[in-house]
Amino acid sequence: MADSYEMESMDESYKHSDKYFEGLIYCTYRQESSYRITKSLISTANSATDSHPARIVVITHSHWGGNHNLFFKYKQCLLIITNTSYSSCKFKRLKRPLPYYNNSNATHRLLLIIAGVEQNPGPNSKPNEVQRKAPRCSACEKPVAKNHKRFVCEVCHDFTHARCSNTAINLKLFCSSSPKTWTCQKCLFTALLFWNANISETSIPDCDSFATQDEHSLVLQAKSDQLRIMHLNTQSMMSTFDEFILTINQFPFDIITLSETWLKDNPYLLDYVSIPGYVNIFRNRDHIRGGGVGIYCRDHINFKRRQDIEKLQPDMEHIWLEIPGRNKNSKLLLGVMYRSERILSKQSWLDGFESILSYLSTQWDGLLLITGDMNVDLLNSSSPLTKQYLEILDMHNLQQMVTKPTRITATSQTLIDHFITNHPNRITHTDVIHCPLVSDHSAPYVCVNARVTRFLPRYKYIRDERTYTEAAFAEDFRNIPIL
Repeated sequence: MADSYEMESMDESYKHSDKYFEGLIYCTYRQESSYRITKSLISTANSATDSHPARIVVITHSHWGGNHNLFFKYKQCLLIITNTSYSSCKFKRLKRPLPYYNNSNATHRLLLIIAGVEQNPGPNSKPNEVQRKAPRCSACEKPVAKNHKRFVCEVCHDFTHARCSNTAINLKLFCSSSPKTWTCQKCLFTALLFWNANISETSIPDCDSFATQDEHSLVLQAKSDQLRIMHLNTQSMMSTFDEFILTINQFPFDIITLSETWLKDNPYLLDYVSIPGYVNIFRNRDHIRGGGVGIYCRDHINFKRRQDIEKLQPDMEHIWLEIPGRNKNSKLLLGVMYRSERILSKQSWLDGFESILSYLSTQWDGLLLITGDMNVDLLNSSSPLTKQYLEILDMHNLQQMVTKPTRITATSQTLIDHFITNHPNRITHTDVIHCPLVSDHSAPYVCVNARVTRFLPRYKYIRDERTYTEAAFAEDFRNIPIL
């Protein structure tokens, strides 16, 4: 506990000296005039600026008069000065400390916390190490600690408390040193044939407007000097991860953006969905099932995650990457977004979306590319949501590039997966890939004329001496024709 001090008045020569202290403001009081102390401290702190720092008036157990006669006589006050200029008083230690009870707040009452001050942050022996959160139980949504008796699913890698698994197992014989492997009920159901089939769909969607897989591959190979970006709504990535790998291996995409990944911050799960040759970045939901966005970026492409943009609207599901170019005009800012009405209402999401675009219009001067599942059907131009969405894009001089429907059923066609940019002339090709094995959404993609920095392979010739035979070499050298 901090020592208590008594404040005494000083002459005028000390009033303009610069002295700064750090800490918190505490005050205990037993009279009705304490309301005036609180009100004055808050108003004084709010009026502070960098050039004129606030002077917090300190009241001790003795009567304080002088220029601060607004505060009359108080019983006890204990303070630790915050980042303020305080020069009209000096401190001397009291003969005895103030009474303190560790199980009560009657002695010290916290009135105000100045920005940048933490209450008892505690020691940190590894400040540079990122501490991972404990995974959540798939049944009770509570943390699963390392010393808990737990199961881990072999398919989705979700953790489940042993007591929440509804299995006939003796918990006394269950060891908590390592998790037991099993298959959860959700994954047992997905193992059934046609588990995700919709019996109302009795016909195959008409896909004449889509190009064939070979045509897409030829176009992407011809644009190898450009940045090729694809977006796909996976809708539970773990359930069709093998089909997802087969699909993306057919096309040489540089960046693959995802929405509705349905992943969790589980280290086993994130290691399972890693793809060789790509660096993955995910932003997952903590407590609500579903949602989530992610990005796979080729490991030879330099990028920086812009979490400062993500913090502008923390309730929205979005990820931002800054990809530097070969010059200042070729840098790219890539954003991936997913709109779900389970998290935010339509108007709240539109307000947050407009707020981000307003910030970027003043802070970013390069190429801007936004993709994701916005759940705004651009084919339904009469919808109020679509009209307001397009008005926001026009206001910030942005254009949506995808023109083909991205979700086709037997009864409807919608365009809800978008690619938005501020330089449409830099988009050299746009199309949609049909992915029926992975999701009911199709995958739009674009080719961007962005000169990003890449690692260029270098070839060199070396002499292979593992199969060298001296006699054969001498014979070949003897038979060399000499002109």
